[in-house]
Amino acid sequence: MTRFARQSAWIAALLLQCGLAMAATDRFPTHAVNIIVPVSPGSPTDSLARMVADRLSAKWQETVTVLNVTGGGQNIGASRVFRSAPDGYTLMVSPPPALTVNHLLYKGITYEPSKFTPIAMLAQAPNVLIVSNSFPASSLKDLIAYAKANPDKVTFGSQGLGSTAYLTAQRLAALKGLKLRHVPYRGELPVLNDIIAGRLDMFFGTSSTAVSFYRAGKFKVLAVADTHRLPTMPDVHSMAELGFPDFQSTAWWALAGPPGMDPALVTRINHEVVAALGEKAVSDKLQKLHLQQVKTSPSETAAFIAKETALWSQILRAETKSRQ
Repeated sequence: MTRFARQSAWIAALLLQCGLAMAATDRFPTHAVNIIVPVSPGSPTDSLARMVADRLSAKWQETVTVLNVTGGGQNIGASRVFRSAPDGYTLMVSPPPALTVNHLLYKGITYEPSKFTPIAMLAQAPNVLIVSNSFPASSLKDLIAYAKANPDKVTFGSQGLGSTAYLTAQRLAALKGLKLRHVPYRGELPVLNDIIAGRLDMFFGTSSTAVSFYRAGKFKVLAVADTHRLPTMPDVHSMAELGFPDFQSTAWWALAGPPGMDPALVTRINHEVVAALGEKAVSDKLQKLHLQQVKTSPSETAAFIAKETALWSQILRAETKSRQ
């Protein structure tokens, strides 16, 4: 075979391969799709996953099932997705830890967060600084002064190591030289229950979950961890207004897949998820949940996750070093 013939055969094979890949993408899906949620039912993560699954199932005319695979700080569900074939039939809707810093928190995990395939952001909600009504501070300034005067006595709750609630509290502690006492919980609602009961002092919780309790006077909200106030809590100052211009902490949720997914398939799923988020029925549900809708391309999703990973990794490493 001549060199020209070999090159022609190679080009033909490549074109055939590309054609087959495009055909497979066009036919996707041909059977049921699973969306893994690495946290418990009833959470914002679970609600978002079910919204997306419902709309994609209608679009694709195939069953899209949400499976809650919990435990291990989100690692069991994340590991299952990581090991799955990169064919789009196993996806994951996840909050930040599994996609950002879990590799820094847990020894021996069987996946690398940065190697998941980012597909689309779904929603986000700024975190807010919550304290119990019985806590002897009604402003951020007073809280900082009280914590400095009472080292290791002020308790803060979180959904566990690696959660934005945990990392945000540690960031505030590092910035102001505070010594706070961490109390881990299995989920956000148990934290809020103890805040309301006065058994816990403070918590950086999601604004989407906190707003109804705040309006009912169940606890105090001292600040929004963002550069601006929230329409749902217009009387609460932002951290920027209170002298922390770069202090931003956002709860967010993203759709991701196993490593090595075909970019054409990723783009297709992204377009259909973004379209679903834009539907009025979905927008209305997000609004009722006080979640901010996010529409991103795969590359924008990857960039956002990388930025969050860099921020929280730096804080986590500094916090770990301070404990050694």
